Amino acid sequence: MTEVIQNTFEWTCTGNSGRSEPSRIASLNDFKAKGLQNLFFAISSGTKVNQIMSGFAPSMDYMKETIDQALKRDDLHIYTPLQKEDLAAAIVSNNSGQVAAFYSLAVKAFVNEEHALRDEMLVRFGIGTHEDLKGVQEQTIVRPEVIAIVGMAQENLDVIEKIYDGAETKPKVMTTFNIENTFGKGRQAYENCIAQLVEKIPKFQDTVIEQYGLQ
Repeated sequence: MTEVIQNTFEWTCTGNSGRSEPSRIASLNDFKAKGLQNLFFAISSGTKVNQIMSGFAPSMDYMKETIDQALKRDDLHIYTPLQKEDLAAAIVSNNSGQVAAFYSLAVKAFVNEEHALRDEMLVRFGIGTHEDLKGVQEQTIVRPEVIAIVGMAQENLDVIEKIYDGAETKPKVMTTFNIENTFGKGRQAYENCIAQLVEKIPKFQDTVIEQYGLQ
């Protein structure tokens, strides 16, 4: 049985991968650097993990949006010239099955890119290594031990607030860092994302601990 540690900070993005998991590691590092590792803990989660894992069918508009992003990423070589022709025909005919197949190719390429960039940035920013990742994606749920929860973007915070609506115990702090999802947007966008997290996390933790007299 996993030990539940009170005074937990939770870091939440969409799929519990690109933003929230590096945040968890950086959060733990900060507590350790300040000698607070026995008082505070950090976890990570994603607001749409259950949907992602269930293989839910996204809307046609969402699939087209993702495909449009893929078409801009010539560096990833996601589609061959022939596939691009077939894709254009599928969109014109509004063939959801064919569009879904091209959507899946884009998602696979973006996931592989995100994982590679995450491993690289963990080392570059001195956060950790691949071995520090927990290796599982977890859904955001009500957790009584959480005293502060950060949704990476406003859309994540909106879901968090719905999850905790009516809960007997709520975090003292529920907020957002306003760091948008960089999935499929390339190296520079992801590097900027991690740089913001490294800057924001220690300051945020200090503020919460001081504000609520938790130390």
